[in-house]
Amino acid sequence: NEKNYTQAVEAYKNALRNDPTDEQTRYNYKKKKKMLKDNPPKDDKKKDDKNFIFVERIDWQKWLNFLISAIASIGKEKLISSWFHLNIVGDGPDRQKIEDQVSQAGIEKFISFKGKLIKQDVVDEYRANTIFILPSLAEGQPVVVMEAMCCKLPIIATDVGDNKNVIKSEFGMVVPSGNSEVLAEAITHYLDMGDKEIEQQGLAGYQEVIEHYDRKNIANQISEVFDELIQNYNKKVL
Repeated sequence: NEKNYTQAVEAYKNALRNDPTDEQTRYNYKKKKKMLKDNPPKDDKKKDDKNFIFVERIDWQKWLNFLISAIASIGKEKLISSWFHLNIVGDGPDRQKIEDQVSQAGIEKFISFKGKLIKQDVVDEYRANTIFILPSLAEGQPVVVMEAMCCKLPIIATDVGDNKNVIKSEFGMVVPSGNSEVLAEAITHYLDMGDKEIEQQGLAGYQEVIEHYDRKNIANQISEVFDELIQNYNKKVL
């Protein structure tokens, strides 16, 4: 009945306010919880290095083949002069295909396959790199984008899922999915960007996560949704 429904929703809201962690699991925010704390300065990279990082399962949905094609199209001279390197963190059914593509393109020295890592090692990889890149064909709201922002990395991602709603020009670029030419332009844009501007973008992304995507804010947003549901339910009953 109406009374039991309202009491159940209120109890759930109170549980969220007191311990929103369980809801974070549902929304895939639990993975980034530890990285919402202040991160130490990223002093483990050489100045001028442009180390890109991809963190995800290596399968057809992530469209790494377009990323490899984009990198190859930039040309070895530009990659060398810009100190470019891509670190691929993750494993999956398409790994061998991607490794073969890298070999055929002759760009092996610019790309490292790190395999599947434990969480802390993934965090260390984020912090050791400069720019995060995600060329996916399809996504929901990628946790890895939030993780990279928590680690103060600018973002290059495709316009799928919630990417275009989360990623702002102050700390990243959103490009069309499946277009290696535009992806190459985005990579080149960051290769030509100065260290100071990259650092500023990383800080802007970090601040965005802290202000809008920490667990308390998410719990409050969920609570507001339930308030609206209760109001709409009461209107129908009355």
